[in-house]
Amino acid sequence: MTVGIVGPGRAGLGLALALRRAGVRVLGVHGRRRKPVPRGVRLSVGGLPPWIADADVVLLAVRDDALRGLVRELARARALGAPRWCCTCRARSRPRCSIRCGGVAPRSGRCIP
Repeated sequence: MTVGIVGPGRAGLGLALALRRAGVRVLGVHGRRRKPVPRGVRLSVGGLPPWIADADVVLLAVRDDALRGLVRELARARALGAPRWCCTCRARSRPRCSIRCGGVAPRSGRCIP
């Protein structure tokens, strides 16, 4: 399984490090601008993540108020293809997982660790 993370904040970087330690192949962490990241974490910036087509799972680790715009951008670009799992890491509510088919999330449910 391969994972890509959008959002190089504390949650995104923490997830990247934890997943790597657990043996999961993390393709990279993507953000809007350059910033220091821990050694071994690949950061990409601007536009769409270069690894998006190769990720089995895409974790959206962005602020709640940025989530809607990010999902719209990914859907408009048809970046996730089908089927692909996309999971949000929302602070104000339970995390949600959605299987994305052609940029639309017809089904969603609670993330089970």
